[in-house]
Amino acid sequence: MLAITCASSSSTMRIRIQTFSPLPELKAWFIPEIQDTHETVFDLKELLCKGIPQLRANQINARYLILLLEGFELLNDSPISAVRDGDLIIVKMAQRIKEYVDELRTQFAQLLLHIPVSDLPLF
Repeated sequence: MLAITCASSSSTMRIRIQTFSPLPELKAWFIPEIQDTHETVFDLKELLCKGIPQLRANQINARYLILLLEGFELLNDSPISAVRDGDLIIVKMAQRIKEYVDELRTQFAQLLLHIPVSDLPLF
């Protein structure tokens, strides 16, 4: 999960982010470079995924994230202007993706239990 608080002055938006598992854990300020072409909530998701090194390194895709404002989902096509100064936005990994990742982790762990250590590749 990722928590975002927005504070903007004139055209600059500062976003305070905090991530929780299964997303990489992070607490930091983020200042997105919002341009005229960035108009929707989905654009904001993409800016987060591309602009935050921990999300970029883990190849987190914007379509796997959900943004919540006061407990209600911000739809991808909503304008960025829906996010106002001082808003707290919660960013979560979509539940179906989280379940899929958890399932893959379980399968991988089970697979490792059945492979002799001598057969594991050396890195």
